[in-house]
Amino acid sequence: MVGWRGFCALAAAAGIWSAGFLAGFSPDLSSWKPACPVAGVADPTFAGILSTNSRVLLGCFMGLATSGISAAGTLFLNGIYCGLQWQGTAGEIGKVRLLTLLLPHGVFELTGFVLAGAVGLGGIPLAGRLLGKSRPVPIPALAHALNAALAIALVSLGAAVESFQLGRMP
Repeated sequence: MVGWRGFCALAAAAGIWSAGFLAGFSPDLSSWKPACPVAGVADPTFAGILSTNSRVLLGCFMGLATSGISAAGTLFLNGIYCGLQWQGTAGEIGKVRLLTLLLPHGVFELTGFVLAGAVGLGGIPLAGRLLGKSRPVPIPALAHALNAALAIALVSLGAAVESFQLGRMP
């Protein structure tokens, strides 16, 4: 991301995802138990994991067309899902084991999701500019494209690591 605006978009994206993650621990949602990510991955292949993660990326990138709304919603819902997964799985296999399973690929995936969300949140000044509601703001298209490519690369790397991990699990 470029400059102060990019830093604010990254911070907002990380904050939105974190708020969703914490909301996943809500007692109102505690009755919903998602499938254990260790045993319940529908398609543990690279293509299957990348397909699932691509939906999150697409929702984030759509923020450019929806004034950042879909990016914020996607990040928040992904955070809730991850919080629910953590809550449901940590009791089954333990927090330390869960961390050893999540950290190798989660570092790449979460960084990619937050970066994609920041790109999508870039739709907010773009919408203001198109509607004539704000002074013209230069939209650094090349920076958005490079950040989107980096987000895709990070999520792809995370999917490769995750599929490798799941292939080696007992």
